[in-house]
Amino acid sequence: MSKAKNAWPKVKRTINHGKPVWLADARKNGIGPRQFFPTKKQAEEWAETFRTDLATHGTKSFEEPALAAFDLQPRDAIKFALDLHERYFHELRGYGKTIADALEIGTAHFRRLYSSVPLIDAIAELVRSKRLAGKSDDYCQRLAYRPGRLLTAYPVEETRTREQILDLKKIFPKLAVSDDPEQAVNVGKALSAYTTEDLESFLSQFEQPGTRNTFRRDLCTLWSFGSANARKWCDASVATDIEIVESGEEFEEIEILAVKEVQSLLLNGDEHTIPGTVIAGFSNLRQSELIKRANKKPGEKTGQLLRLDWSDVHLDERVVVVGAKLAKTKKRRTVEIPENAVEWLLPYARKSGPVVPTDFRYRFDIARVKSGFTATAPGRHSAQLQALLRDVSEKGIVLKPWPNNGLRHSAISYKVALTRDIAKVATESGNSPAVIAEHYLNLVMPSAAAAYYDIRPPAVEVSAFTVEQMRQILSLGESSSDEEVETAWAKRRRKRNR
Repeated sequence: MSKAKNAWPKVKRTINHGKPVWLADARKNGIGPRQFFPTKKQAEEWAETFRTDLATHGTKSFEEPALAAFDLQPRDAIKFALDLHERYFHELRGYGKTIADALEIGTAHFRRLYSSVPLIDAIAELVRSKRLAGKSDDYCQRLAYRPGRLLTAYPVEETRTREQILDLKKIFPKLAVSDDPEQAVNVGKALSAYTTEDLESFLSQFEQPGTRNTFRRDLCTLWSFGSANARKWCDASVATDIEIVESGEEFEEIEILAVKEVQSLLLNGDEHTIPGTVIAGFSNLRQSELIKRANKKPGEKTGQLLRLDWSDVHLDERVVVVGAKLAKTKKRRTVEIPENAVEWLLPYARKSGPVVPTDFRYRFDIARVKSGFTATAPGRHSAQLQALLRDVSEKGIVLKPWPNNGLRHSAISYKVALTRDIAKVATESGNSPAVIAEHYLNLVMPSAAAAYYDIRPPAVEVSAFTVEQMRQILSLGESSSDEEVETAWAKRRRKRNR
C-alpha cells in the first residue's frame, strides 16, 4: 500500500456531519469520487483499490462525471438500464419511453445506493433533529427504539471508533462499548438497500393492528426524513407504500378489573399510591393525567414534569379538575369524585402539592404484584420489588398480565353501568358518547357497579375523621351542627355493618 506523501487519491483526516472521519479523495478539478471512512486503514485500502482499478481500466471509467462520482463503469450502468428495458420493454414502449429513460432511472438508483447511510446513522440523525426541534425525550426514545428494531431483523456489522460508538450511545443507550479503540457494531443495511418487502416482513411480527400501524408510522417518518433533498438517502415510498391496517373491526374487548382486585390494590397500597389509584380508579383519569412529562422546549435538557396537584382536588365539591396541560384532549374538564373515593382521599389530602410522587409507576408495581399482577418494570433495582418477585416465583404463583389502562377502563365501565348516563360519563372521561356506547356499555352488571363504588377503607373509629371530614363525606351543609353530623355518621356506620 502506497504511503507516499503526494499519493493520489489523497487520504486525510476531516470532519463530516460534525464527526471526525478519514477522507479518501480522488477528485480532479472537482470531478471524481470521494469516500468517507471511520478509520485511516479503510480509507487507504479504498485508495489503493482505486489506483489498481485505474491502472487496469484507464481513465475512461471516469470520463462521465455522473458515473465517476460513484466509481462506476459505464457498462455497469448500461447493463442495468438494458436489463430494466428488457424486463419492462412492452410497458416502456406503451409509455413512449426509451433506453435513455431507463438509463436515467439506473443512474438515479445508483445515486441513492452510494450516497445512502447505514440505518443506525439515519436514525441517529433523525433523533438529533427532533431533539433540536424541542421534541420530548420520551418521543425521541420511541423514535429510536421502533425503527431501531430493524437492526436486529437485518444485521450488518461495521467497524467504528470508540468515539463514534459513544456518540451513538447517546441515541441507543443499550449499545455496548468496549475499551478497544475500534470495534464491530451492528449498523444495519444502507437505508436505500431496504425494500418495501423488507419492511412488510418486519411489520408482520406485530399481530395487533394498532402496534403494527405505530411502527409503520415511525418507519415512514424515518424514510421521509432520509428522502429529503438535503439528504437523498432513500426513496420515501419504500415505507409510505405500506398499507395501514384497519383496526376498527378488530377492536379487542376492553379488559377491566374485578371489584376484589381494585380493593386489593388499595389495601396493598400506601400513602404514595392510594391517592393516584383512587382518582384513576373511581374518577377515570388516565395515568398520563396524573403524571407526565411535557414536550421539551428549546434550551431544556428534559421537558417539564407535570403532575396533578391537590389544589385541583376539591373534596368539598367532590370534583377533580383536569387542567388543559395534563388532559389528553388539551381541554380542561371536571370529573366527579364519588363518596367512597372521598373517604379514601381524606387522610392524605393537602391544600397543595403533587398528588402522586415522581416514581408513582414503580411504587404502584409493588401493589400490583401483591395483588397478583405483573409489574411494569420487573427488572428495576428495587429491593422490595425484587424480594416480592422472588417470593412469587418460589411459591409458583403465576402473575396475571395487567390490563391496559385497567383502572381508567374499570372506572368508566362501572360508572356507565351504575348511572346509564352515557353523555355524562363521556364528558367526564374526555371521550365521545359513541366511544363510551361502543366499548364500555354493558360490560358489567349494575349489582357489580354498585359494589365497585362501595369499595371503602377498612372500618375506622369515628375519631379517625374530624367532624369537618365527616361533614364532607356525608355532604351535609355548614348549617348542620357537630352533633347532627356525628349522629348521621353513626347511623351510616350501622347501616354499612348490617
